[in-house]
Amino acid sequence: MTAAGAAAVVVDTVSNVRTARVYLLSELDAVIAAKPDASESVRTLGRLRSVNFATNQAVIEHQGAFLMLDIRTLYEFVAHDNALYEFVGELDCATRTLRCRIWRSLGGCDVQLFIDALGVHRRSLAALLEFIDEANALMP
Repeated sequence: MTAAGAAAVVVDTVSNVRTARVYLLSELDAVIAAKPDASESVRTLGRLRSVNFATNQAVIEHQGAFLMLDIRTLYEFVAHDNALYEFVGELDCATRTLRCRIWRSLGGCDVQLFIDALGVHRRSLAALLEFIDEANALMP
């Protein structure tokens, strides 16, 4: 395969990756109910409650909500019980499992500040979209 052919494969692979929406674990039930047979690209955080490298599964928890993770594609995942992590992946709504593709440690993160900032971001985005809709309605 030529270098140009390799680049085309990489570009094609990247173009199929969807942008992940940020959800708290407690919000995922509504996502699953809305799309029970689909998948959704998700970014979420939680404390690691269990991990089994033999089955490539882990469980995270945040504010009493739990989520099963498929960690088989995570590169050099360092698991520490009760540590705070952020995961990005595809939520399989049928099995309520997040097929993880990215992880990072959030040790030292102020979780309440993260939640507050997420709320501000969502309100700002909603206001922007409303403004765009109003501007489009004025266009001939």
